[in-house]
Amino acid sequence: MTSGVLGPTDVDALTGLLGPDGVLVVSPHLDDALLSTTGLLVRLGRPTVVATVFTRAPEQPRPVSDWDRFSGFDDASSAAWVRTEEDRVACAVLGATALHLTGVDGAYGGGGGGLDELRAVLAGVPDGTTVLLPAGIGGHRDHVRVRDDGLRWLTGRARVGVQLYADLPYAANLWHWGAEGSERVLGDRHALRTIAMFDDPPAEAVLRWVRLTAAEWAVKRRAVWAYASQLAPLSVTARGLMSCPGPLQTEAVWRVR
Repeated sequence: MTSGVLGPTDVDALTGLLGPDGVLVVSPHLDDALLSTTGLLVRLGRPTVVATVFTRAPEQPRPVSDWDRFSGFDDASSAAWVRTEEDRVACAVLGATALHLTGVDGAYGGGGGGLDELRAVLAGVPDGTTVLLPAGIGGHRDHVRVRDDGLRWLTGRARVGVQLYADLPYAANLWHWGAEGSERVLGDRHALRTIAMFDDPPAEAVLRWVRLTAAEWAVKRRAVWAYASQLAPLSVTARGLMSCPGPLQTEAVWRVR
């Protein structure tokens, strides 16, 4: 894997970074991708780019969002700056390249061009790339928009693999999370319709569990600890967030093509 940080004007560099069999992980916010897919990425061992869509503070001052306030910030600009630095460190743990687009978090009204930039990113990935999109579990509007737009923009790219990753830690609140035999419960499009607010899920959706080994968890633990500003509110979202064993040690992806 390579490492570094790109901005939205560096999209043309993706072909060289990803090569013929790279992985592009699309992250709505600065933590979603690695919370949800670090074990899988370690296992794959391929050149990886983590593209985060919503990374910027709103241009006009606004009251701080509840999430940023719970994280200890009193203004959105400070939160955005700290989190981009955290993401740089977390991606470096995996040797992945961070790509920061310029969308504004939905908590601040959205906008800012992140989704338009994502469309250009997806248009520019080379054939052979595997693209990981959020499944939208938890129903967060930003996650659902990224999933739906991403799937639409990848229509017709038959030589690009597409998978949906279970959004952690939200997915860990499902009672059958990671249980043996739960493929029968979660492993089809009907399950995605129920748990991910997915009106028209892909017709072919094959679930794969990724149960982290001790070595994979050690890497993921280092990456997740890099998102220090997020850990307090995330721990409320998922009880025992960093426990071992715990909710982050099982990941899941649905292969949709």
